[in-house]
Amino acid sequence: MMKWRRIRRAALLAALAGLFSGDVALADVVVIGPTKDATLISEDDTKANGSGAHIFAGNTDNGSQRRALLEFDIAGSIPAGSTINSVTLQLYVNRSVKAGNRDVELRRVLSPWTEGPSDPSGQEGAGDSAELGDVTWRYTSYDPNDVPGSPQWSTLGGDFSATQSAVTTVLGASTTPVWASTSALVADVQAWLDSPSTNYGWLVKDVSTSGTGTAKRYGSWQNNKAEQRPILTVDFSTVQITGACCATDASGACSIAVSGTCTGIYQGDGSLCTPNPCDTCCCLPNAQAQCVEGDAQACTAQGGTVQGAACSA
Repeated sequence: MMKWRRIRRAALLAALAGLFSGDVALADVVVIGPTKDATLISEDDTKANGSGAHIFAGNTDNGSQRRALLEFDIAGSIPAGSTINSVTLQLYVNRSVKAGNRDVELRRVLSPWTEGPSDPSGQEGAGDSAELGDVTWRYTSYDPNDVPGSPQWSTLGGDFSATQSAVTTVLGASTTPVWASTSALVADVQAWLDSPSTNYGWLVKDVSTSGTGTAKRYGSWQNNKAEQRPILTVDFSTVQITGACCATDASGACSIAVSGTCTGIYQGDGSLCTPNPCDTCCCLPNAQAQCVEGDAQACTAQGGTVQGAACSA
């Protein structure tokens, strides 16, 4: 089961940024699988599909609605403080009997929910009897032993944002629809990174709630074919604090290092190599031709000659 993997690009957003600023922005891409997903079934509050191999969105042949839920561990996959640059979601359509091309949208979920253990047989579209912890059309976490006490959505069919985060046209079976990055998708993931307790994922639904035979089936994270599982790709930037690092041989060699990684004498967060703060040998223009160790800037200010090596060398 793939939860997430990182593709390190190791690319500086600005070449030579370390020479001119106290921090360096690095871009990364992380590919994340869901931590949970489920299908909401409109015709029966006590039917669920929490742990099946598939999730559904659209209407059945009799007009009943299906909506899918997806949640990803953002804070566990991306360093805190990062800036989200772009977000894309990819699903795999493994069944589409009657539905033609359908516009399918993502909406940010506003209430917590639990996946549950229900695992329907067959094509899975009808769901199975909800078990302890299943999410359903009415309940966010069903308890068959205390149905009246089971927490409920504020609105039947899920609590979700009034605005789309993204929409795409989904084609037939054996296709991989992609919800391209939007400002709303980026804002969703940024919010979940900055405030993990607000991360309840997205609801996947057909743009139209009317009609029949519009449902499409997608692979869930429990699908035994890895290529059918949902994939969230996030491009983000991290900022690393840097400073000037002076060589210990009084050569005057200065380099920019990430804080905590300098193997010489670290000059402090945000310090620069221009002007050079590192000690080197400076020969002064006096009668004694005195050579002393000091920083290059002070040497030049006194009219001295920077030797670029220790005075004892």
